[in-house]
Amino acid sequence: MHFMVKINILFILVLETAYKTLLDPEKKKFFQRIIREAKERVELERNKENKIRLKKGQPPLPQDTLEIEIKQTVKKIVDEIEERKLHTEKLETAYKKRHREEEDLRKMQEEYERQANKEWESFRDKRVKNWNKFKDKITNGKRRGKYETKPPKSKMEERIDDQHIDIFRPNTII
Repeated sequence: MHFMVKINILFILVLETAYKTLLDPEKKKFFQRIIREAKERVELERNKENKIRLKKGQPPLPQDTLEIEIKQTVKKIVDEIEERKLHTEKLETAYKKRHREEEDLRKMQEEYERQANKEWESFRDKRVKNWNKFKDKITNGKRRGKYETKPPKSKMEERIDDQHIDIFRPNTII
């Protein structure tokens, strides 16, 4: 007995929510379209089946099963709609998640670049100082490479005095 009371209360709650749903004009139109679509599908299928049955010599489908088939088709259509909603919600959440991850990755990259630039700027003086020290070692001659060649030392050329040369006899000295 207690079990029956619970079922009746549950049935009343379902009936009350369905009634409230049908009071909304947009939802009412939505369900009317679903019912119309279900009726059209069932009638089309039954007409095809009846033609096949007439060719075989069988009687057409009984009219009392029409309402049952319409209810089943309505249920299938509602299930399809719910399945599509769930699918689109999953796609939207996946898209939002991917977009959020891309945004986080972009922010992390920007932060990394900012940190790298900050470090680069902070060590600028040290790099300049090291470069100048290196350059001074090379230019002052304090440091020479292993295979570096030295230019030859220049010697002063010895010239013979022009006054003592005989112009008419080139190889003789006076």
